[in-house]
Amino acid sequence: MRKKKKTFHKRIDFGKQPLIVFSKFVTHPVTGLSLEDIEERLNFAFLDELAPPRKVRGRPPLPFPALCKMIFLLFCERFPTLTDLSRKLASDKRLREFCGFQQGKTPSKQKISQFLITLPEEKQRAVFGELHRQLQRVEYVENDTLSVDGCVFKTVNKRKDRPKIEKRNNETGRMKSVHGIKQVVGVLAQRGICTGFINDFDGRHDSIYYEDTLEQTAQLGYDFNSTAADKAFDSTDLRWRTLLFYGAEAIIPKREYKKKSGEQKKYKNRRRNLSNFTSNREQLIYNDRTAVERYFSKLEIPLGLGKLKTKRDESGATLLNFAHMYDAICRTVHLYKTLENAMVPIS
Repeated sequence: MRKKKKTFHKRIDFGKQPLIVFSKFVTHPVTGLSLEDIEERLNFAFLDELAPPRKVRGRPPLPFPALCKMIFLLFCERFPTLTDLSRKLASDKRLREFCGFQQGKTPSKQKISQFLITLPEEKQRAVFGELHRQLQRVEYVENDTLSVDGCVFKTVNKRKDRPKIEKRNNETGRMKSVHGIKQVVGVLAQRGICTGFINDFDGRHDSIYYEDTLEQTAQLGYDFNSTAADKAFDSTDLRWRTLLFYGAEAIIPKREYKKKSGEQKKYKNRRRNLSNFTSNREQLIYNDRTAVERYFSKLEIPLGLGKLKTKRDESGATLLNFAHMYDAICRTVHLYKTLENAMVPIS
């Protein structure tokens, strides 16, 4: 019998070794991360630079970094409402120390809601981008496919000035009109993490925001060889633009219609469940599109965003954006812990 060849291993010391490719597909837990892990492995010092200038008159505002970390705390501790978050901050010393609030100077439910409504989208994008830069310091995975899709999140408030949005019922498959927010999201299939998102309150077509999500992904420093989207994004123009501006191949199935004599093609007559791909390779790439569906399921079920309980629609969009940031935090902390205890064979 041949003796098995010994494999020598070395322990990774973070900061001294190059980035490691663990696998082509990487999954990470949404839950199970403590506040101590987040505070130890993540640097929130950049939030001080994003704080708005202090006004000369009036009562001094609450610290901007503390308010941002407070929203991360909402997802980490799984508080169902903003009222529970406000009460826990006032009573729990551990939560106050994590955020940076002083005793007796914690925000009320109205203050939290007002912060979500008035926080500019530019600052939200800046926080989202910085968290991704920290993520790129500890992870390297081959990016092959970017999955793009849209989802409608229902809101409790029913504003008359907002039109209803069409949402498909997961149980019956029928379309219904609901009050909510449509969000088009780009997810790297090999990482399972969001790299671009667009909020829409009017319920316009998903394909309008396709190029915006690709542009955001490129601005964050991620490369991708192909994109995968469903038939809602079927457009020859989108395919050519993806190849021309990003050098990626768009794998999008074509719409097909039932042939009826003497009638023109109609949307209601189109056939839905047809792949019509020219090769098996395209089918395999399109199978990676399920990453964005799993991502939406993760937002709705573990993070509890299936129905947004907000004061106004704008605050619901801010909560969705912070959910993407918290997901990046979970991935960063998880990879720090993986790198510290990993045993990788010497090549």
